[in-house]
Amino acid sequence: MSADQIIPSNISSTSTADIKGSVFSTPKPLLLYKYLECEHGLSSISCNRIKVSTFDTLNDPYEMLPALVNENGVFAPPELVEEKIRDVIARKNAGIICLSNKLRDPILWAHYAGRHTGMAFEFECSSDQNDLFKITYRRQRITINKAMMMAAHNNRDETFFWEMYARLIATKFSSWKYESEYRFLVRIGETTLQNGLHFKAIPKEHFRRVILGNHCPVQTAALRCILNLAGFDAVKIARARLNRRNQFKMDITTIREP
Repeated sequence: MSADQIIPSNISSTSTADIKGSVFSTPKPLLLYKYLECEHGLSSISCNRIKVSTFDTLNDPYEMLPALVNENGVFAPPELVEEKIRDVIARKNAGIICLSNKLRDPILWAHYAGRHTGMAFEFECSSDQNDLFKITYRRQRITINKAMMMAAHNNRDETFFWEMYARLIATKFSSWKYESEYRFLVRIGETTLQNGLHFKAIPKEHFRRVILGNHCPVQTAALRCILNLAGFDAVKIARARLNRRNQFKMDITTIREP
């Protein structure tokens, strides 16, 4: 999942890291999860594909929407800002794969895995990947100076618009914090279009486990057969179960297979 063509060549990896939601002093493994309803999870494995969301299909109306203010402190109407920012988004021609670093939270299973009837894909990533953004949660939208934005537009300052774009990708309202979201930035040109949706091949080198939800009806043997037929023989299978003690967390057990 490379964003090399999206990130301007004149921006260093250091400055890119500073833009993103998190900076690590040394790279380290990072386990991230994609929650899916049962049917979508099985089809993703069988067809070796994972959905890439475009910004116009996301469920938050404030997605990629900054506040634009002039020198007198007057804010532009959000409809006008949305129109202006749409051009910036279109020029980047990118989408995202939304993931979480939480696996044991029952709310995520309820909201994004068909009320625990679905599954989660586990990916092992590196914390320093240039195309990976950790979401920062804020109570107020990012504010951009209108005069600076217009000057950057007139001067064709690609660095200004990349930094703005990257900050918007990595920013959401604080009420979304429970998701603990990370995002992979994906060039739309690297996806395939099927029935109006964009897909990218599952990154086999990062795919570690399929975790079945507490109420997922799929049997281990059937899932193993589907995984093997798709070329994912090394991917392990696990099951989420209700906590055996007094915690509001899911217990995750990797299944021992013959």
